[in-house]
Amino acid sequence: MSKKAEVSIAILGIAIALITLIFGDNIYLQVTGRSFGEDFRNLFAGQPVATTITPTAIHEAAEASVVSVLLSEDFEDGTADGWTVIEGKWEVIEDIPSNHVYKGVGTFWGYTIAGSDAWKNYAFEARVKGIESQNKGANFAGLDVRVDWKGSAPCERYASRLEFTNWIGWGKYGGGCSNDWMGRFYRIEMEKWYSLRFEVIGDTLKFYVDNELMLENTDSELKTGYIGLSVGENDTVYFDDVRVLAIGE
Repeated sequence: MSKKAEVSIAILGIAIALITLIFGDNIYLQVTGRSFGEDFRNLFAGQPVATTITPTAIHEAAEASVVSVLLSEDFEDGTADGWTVIEGKWEVIEDIPSNHVYKGVGTFWGYTIAGSDAWKNYAFEARVKGIESQNKGANFAGLDVRVDWKGSAPCERYASRLEFTNWIGWGKYGGGCSNDWMGRFYRIEMEKWYSLRFEVIGDTLKFYVDNELMLENTDSELKTGYIGLSVGENDTVYFDDVRVLAIGE
């Protein structure tokens, strides 16, 4: 490697480190489309580091296609009417004065569903805050779409995950499917609110965190279904401001 190339790599490495130190890993990931660790390893392994900026997308187009509001719940009436608890302990509590939340505590895990098995194309939104995580493995909060709780399909649902080990992802879940997951690094802080949106239109699934598109893929197995909130084993999570928006294809 030439002296000029070594100097260029050193300068680029300093720039990468400064962006991360000043703004944090999430900003670096949003600007570059890659994690700091990925570029850092490539840099010092002598591998090229991509210099193109990958723009993040917000859901403006989908918002323009909203047909109706299927569900809107802020839990301020102190109840969780319309929700069916499948597993875990769920209750509406007061988080701070004048703000109620839906608290989920995982036993083996925690799961509650709402809506209709006829819901097809929609965006499922909620604010999520991790309070306590005692599990060393699957510690997470999740929004699920097209939940087939009656068990007519091999896969039960499309599940999204905000994992407290700094990972976000989604996959198909159920005893009769492959449980393939896709995801990426994302720094998660406990006691901090995150706005999640899991959108399913036709065969396209999109997962947003704080209005930024993080994951997108296609799958055709599940066509309709309920929504679900999930928490990991021994995890305590707050959910608030739940909305489900019907979206036209």
